[in-house]
Amino acid sequence: MKKCLFLIPIAILCNGFPATYYRMGSPPQLTKEEVSLIKNENDGHPVQTEIFTTGSGEYQKTIAIRENDVFLIRLTRLQEPYAFSEK
Repeated sequence: MKKCLFLIPIAILCNGFPATYYRMGSPPQLTKEEVSLIKNENDGHPVQTEIFTTGSGEYQKTIAIRENDVFLIRLTRLQEPYAFSEK
């Protein structure tokens, strides 16, 4: 059975608009380009996507994380022709 693993960071410093805003220097007025940058950087996209096959239903993966990292781990069963969306 083919499955797909999505590893999505959800901590405020990874996928949070305040972190991006602060890195920009906290401008009092955002330009259209800055708003676009904030949206693109914080759209919830996975940092890792992996397709794997498991026959027994068991799967192991080692992920290097820091002390306060928070991730959403999403597993999806794939069906032919294995098309999937990363969102």
